[in-house]
Parts: sequence; structure tokens; C-alpha cells
Amino acid sequence: MSRHFASLSDEELLAIDPNELAELALKCYDNEVDRRQWPAQAEPVTPAFEINRPEIDRQAEGDLDWLDTAATACSFQVGTGRRYAEDAEQACTILRDAGIPSQLVSEHEDGATPDYLSVMVPGALSLKASSVLDRDLFNQELAETWSCHFDRLSNEELHALNPDDICAGLLDRAARLRRAYEEALARRKGQAV
Repeated sequence: MSRHFASLSDEELLAIDPNELAELALKCYDNEVDRRQWPAQAEPVTPAFEINRPEIDRQAEGDLDWLDTAATACSFQVGTGRRYAEDAEQACTILRDAGIPSQLVSEHEDGATPDYLSVMVPGALSLKASSVLDRDLFNQELAETWSCHFDRLSNEELHALNPDDICAGLLDRAARLRRAYEEALARRKGQAV
């Protein structure tokens, strides 16, 4: 994320609303602002679109004690030409809008540069978070990919496909997840006697 902020022009950096950044992103943003050493008299200009904009409570999720038992809802690989920081922030916003606390964490495999930005959620909410992100973020991109694939097929190839066949794995996964949940509920009911 530090590289992302470093790659921005002064105008682009000043256009970012720090109130909209998660804790990790805000630290990287502040470090970049400090690194650029703008003259003290030069005050950042507030872009017109931010005037009268309501403040966003970045700690709406409350205490972050849940990070001790957090699970990764999704990860974004850091790399050039990708909007990994924006995508990770969007994932956090989607989760928070769904009432799921989230926090960005950078992961380092070797060296000081983060390799991944992971969106962390409370472990007990990991399945719900994954489902919300699939529905509200990832499925649209997947549908566009499928659409492009279908467009490249010949008429014969497209007509040879059966939606029941190409969706079988997804439908089976949903059925197994539902069954596992219902079995866990039934076991709990049996213990509550």
C-alpha cells in the first residue's frame, strides 16, 4: 500500500480523504505525506467533492479484540497495474455495510514490502463475509469473465453446454454447506436436552 501512495502525484494524494481509509491504509498515507515534506504553510486543498461530506466512523466495528481469532475473508496481491488497495478498501466497505467488522492487514512473505493485503474478519463471521463478498464484489467480475468466454464459443460449442452441468460444482458446494449447517444445528439441539 505504501508503494501505491508513493506512486500518486501530489494532487492525487491530496484528493484522498483520510477519513475513508482503514487504519493500515491511513498509516501508509500519513507516512507518504510526511515523506514528501510539503512546506508547513502549504495546507492541503479540500477538493470540492469533499466539502460538506459527512464524516465516516472508521472504528464502527468497535474494539478490535477479535483480531486475535480473525479469519481471512479475502486477499489482494500487491502488484503493478492492479487496484489492490482500492479493491481491498471496497471489500472492507462492503463488509462494514453488511454489519461485519473488517480490518486490512498487510502480509509479508519476504522483505519489507507487503505481498498481500488481507481483509480480516471475526472468525465466527468468516463464512458470512465470504458469501457477502462473493455476492457483492466477486460474482460480477466472474459473470463478466464467463460472458466473455461464452462470446468466444462457436454456436455449436455454446449450445452443447448445459447450465446444470456448468453450475453443478457451485450448486453442490451450496448444498453441502447448507447440509453441514443443518447437521450442526441438529447436533446442538440434541445436546440442549
